[in-house]
Amino acid sequence: MPIFAALPAIAAAVAPTAGMSALTAASLGLGAAGIAQSQMAAKEGRKARRAQSARSAAQQTRQRMEQVRQQLIAQSQIQQGAATQGTQGSSSAQGGIAAVGSKVAGNIGFSQGIQNVQETMTQNVEKAQQYQNTAQGLTSLANFGIQYNNLGS
Repeated sequence: MPIFAALPAIAAAVAPTAGMSALTAASLGLGAAGIAQSQMAAKEGRKARRAQSARSAAQQTRQRMEQVRQQLIAQSQIQQGAATQGTQGSSSAQGGIAAVGSKVAGNIGFSQGIQNVQETMTQNVEKAQQYQNTAQGLTSLANFGIQYNNLGS
């Protein structure tokens, strides 16, 4: 955040001056450091949420692969049963194979839709957190200005 690039200048500006105690200057400097730390914590939180999202996506991919594997097994069993009975080309055998494929395709589509919604939610939560952190930082900076102004009075 560009606004927080000004923190070193703020910390330097609150160095003890005439009329300001070292304790007051130190508390203002610690406040500036606290803002910087909260920004670092927010950044790490975003990294953690992205990692969680990636993990979730990998798990869902694995589940989809397992569904496809189960589909192939079920279709092979239908083909084997039809071959054993001599009805390989029958509409019931073909319909059974198609039904299994259709069911799996629907399940995978639903799973992908849920994953897309989860990713959107994660992105929106991150944006909201960024706005909240910026607002808190700006409020803290405004409080610094007020405190510094009051010290000069």
